[in-house]
Amino acid sequence: MKAIVNFQGKNRTVQVGQRLLVDRLPGEVGAQVEMPNVLLTIDGDKTVVGTPNISDAKVTATVLAHPRGGKIRVATYKRRKRTRRVIGHRSELTELQINTI
Repeated sequence: MKAIVNFQGKNRTVQVGQRLLVDRLPGEVGAQVEMPNVLLTIDGDKTVVGTPNISDAKVTATVLAHPRGGKIRVATYKRRKRTRRVIGHRSELTELQINTI
């Protein structure tokens, strides 16, 4: 069974057992997270499309870890001004495992 959910402002395709990296969520490792905004579900040949959401469907997931993303380096440069600057950034992430749809 697959589903498309709107979570944290992004549409994601999920299925049971899948691991998913999302922006950092508050909560401990092992906590349950619910995703109530299910837009579409696919179960074999049966497809249900919400308008905009399916009212009786939700996706539950378990928090596995809170890793950090890869380093992103941003360089700015202004010609003829001798101005150079390098900024680094690492995203705070949460790893989820989809339990039920």
